[in-house]
Amino acid sequence: MHLSPARFLAAQSIGFILVTLGVILARQFNFPQTMLLILGTIVLVNGLTHSFTSLTTHGYGPGLYSSVFIWIPLGLITLLGFKRGVSRRRYWLCIGIGVGANVIVGVITMRGGRLI
Repeated sequence: MHLSPARFLAAQSIGFILVTLGVILARQFNFPQTMLLILGTIVLVNGLTHSFTSLTTHGYGPGLYSSVFIWIPLGLITLLGFKRGVSRRRYWLCIGIGVGANVIVGVITMRGGRLI
């Protein structure tokens, strides 16, 4: 999927704002572990998606190297590091929310960055 530079920048800006807001809310309402698990899932799934896309197209895709060397390891370390710190139910709920966020972003991306 090709996004124009303006749409890509807009999407990145929205993502930055949402993550920042999530971190502020997590600190304010005292759920930092939950937020870290959600964000860990988001970066892990995003990294896996970029890597899978490159494997299936047999070529380089944007984000491949950062996915393999930064995002996938960071997501895995976060998920494994906090697994014992929360209940099993909360752990899988956070993973579900992170996967759901990736699905929503994927749908928007496949529509060329259009929400409607």
